[in-house]
Amino acid sequence: MAPLNSRDRSSQSLQTLPRTPGHDLSTPTRRHKTSTSSRDLRQRFLDLVIRQVDALDGHGNTALHTAVSKGWRAGVAELLKYGASPNTHSNTPAQDTPLQSAVRRCNIEAALIMLDYHPDLTVVDSEGWSLLHLAARAQCPDIICRLAKEMACQDLLHSRTSQGYSVFHAALTNTPKQVKEDAVLEIMQTFFEAGVDVNLQNNLGETPIYLAAYLKLSRCVELLLTFGADPLLLTATGQSTVHAACKSGCAASLKHLLDTGKVSELLLKQDNKNREPFHYAVKSSSIACCELLLKNGDHLTQVDASGVSRVKLLMEFLPNASHLLTRLFDASISLSSESRDHQDFHITFDYSGIFPLGGKEIQSFLIGCLKPAQMSFNATAGSEDRPTFIPLSLTKQVAAVSVFFGWVEFMMLGGKLPIFGLYVLMFTRIAKSTIKFIIAFACLLVGFASSFSILFGHLEEFATFGTSLVKTLMMMIGEVDYSKLVDPRTAYISYLILVVFLFLVCILMTNLLVGLAVDDISSLESMGKIEWLSRQTTYIITFEKTVRMVQHFKLFPRFVVKALDWLSHIRTEKCVYVNRKASRAWLRKKHYIPSDTLQQAIKIVYPEDTQEKDVIKELHQKLTNIEKMLSTNLSELTAHSGKKSTKMETTEVH
Repeated sequence: MAPLNSRDRSSQSLQTLPRTPGHDLSTPTRRHKTSTSSRDLRQRFLDLVIRQVDALDGHGNTALHTAVSKGWRAGVAELLKYGASPNTHSNTPAQDTPLQSAVRRCNIEAALIMLDYHPDLTVVDSEGWSLLHLAARAQCPDIICRLAKEMACQDLLHSRTSQGYSVFHAALTNTPKQVKEDAVLEIMQTFFEAGVDVNLQNNLGETPIYLAAYLKLSRCVELLLTFGADPLLLTATGQSTVHAACKSGCAASLKHLLDTGKVSELLLKQDNKNREPFHYAVKSSSIACCELLLKNGDHLTQVDASGVSRVKLLMEFLPNASHLLTRLFDASISLSSESRDHQDFHITFDYSGIFPLGGKEIQSFLIGCLKPAQMSFNATAGSEDRPTFIPLSLTKQVAAVSVFFGWVEFMMLGGKLPIFGLYVLMFTRIAKSTIKFIIAFACLLVGFASSFSILFGHLEEFATFGTSLVKTLMMMIGEVDYSKLVDPRTAYISYLILVVFLFLVCILMTNLLVGLAVDDISSLESMGKIEWLSRQTTYIITFEKTVRMVQHFKLFPRFVVKALDWLSHIRTEKCVYVNRKASRAWLRKKHYIPSDTLQQAIKIVYPEDTQEKDVIKELHQKLTNIEKMLSTNLSELTAHSGKKSTKMETTEVH
């Protein structure tokens, strides 16, 4: 249902007034008097509404302010029709007029309606923002086009806010996510046609083209350059438009600036913090900006005020710097214009990209600048399949060692349980024997590692003694990788050393190590239970000490103390039915007695000689029963055969 205006509501309220008893409105005289009095009452009511149309509510807003904030176009039109003023200031911190509120909210319909009622267009807020500034910040090109045609706004086109913002600046004060570049382009076109200066600077020295580059508005940068914007102006912090484009990582804006041919001297310009555009390009992780700078005047060997070169910045702070260097070096290769079959066809390699500025030797540059990135760059340039070496920090190394030994300690604690105790004990004993075995034959392994490092030093696995020793240990288990080690140019001594290694290490040492492990396992069967019981006893003693400590300290919750007390409590007597049917009820019992313990208890109660007598007695009883059964069967068989022979004789007589 459409909302009623003031006149309709007043008419409806008058029409629904209750009629008093005894007044008959059907006669013409009474009907005429009643109609006249209703018109007078309606007029007085409308006069009262009109006088109160600009009254402030409890929030300090007029009815027109409320209609604008709610986006009620019909309400705005009716209020203005009945005399609501678009120049009334609200009693809020902003103290906006309804027109300012509509422009600030980009309520185009309400603003255009109020402009037909000749409002005050020169009104500004407490910070000096005019209607044009507000419309530019709200990105409302329709309102700006209407205001720019008004004579009262001609001076406002060149006005400045308290921050020094021009109308061009106002259109570029939003965040990058809020900016609508198409609307900003239309607004800038309108301001330029109105004669606004595009090179005005705010209190921070920022120009419109600087803000456009910082907001990644590449098309706005291109448009401002066509309007005659000066890209050489610096801010109060000493930054240029090149700094702004690199800071935001906008390669398109940087390319527009470089295409002008005016900013070449700004590529190495330092701001007040001694930072150059290349620093901000690296900080924003923009490889495209870094590439543009290096191709248009900057250099890999260029150093900053701290003595840090460009290539060092790239390798330390850009993960994909190797791809950028690859593209730069590939671009330095050029071919001649002749065909490939022509005798003058040639290829040109341009090394100026890595040749140091100032005439230093190329070797000193590589040692001084590329040393931090030597491992990763060489790995990437040599083969795309090789992984890039990333050095671990001390924190990660300590964390890796701590996690490993933490889980080893957890394994040792699990070895105190009855199920896993023997296996963990076997592991520790074999580990000790293996360590002693390796130490005993360490000289042999070191000898082979040194020989391999000399013979196969061209391979990465044997480049250093450390890597050669690790590779030799890997080869002990059969990972020789023979096809990679030898080739047609391999010396005969290399084959001889490999054969000796296979015989002494892979065959003799490995089998000897396996034999020692098997021998240790057999010896553990006799001593394993004693050592396991010793460890379990130590665990029980430690647990009891912990329980006593918890019981004495009142800091622990009572339910924890009760739980530990219940776990440590052992009944003085327990009855176990050995010969009953096995079930899983023992899983729910408080204390479970292993079957080995039960067998030992049986042997203790019943000695071996007593058991033998019981077995002999049982066997004698079984033999007696078998003898009785056989004698009974024999007598039955004899009787049955006698009856059969008697029947045969009777048959013959007949």
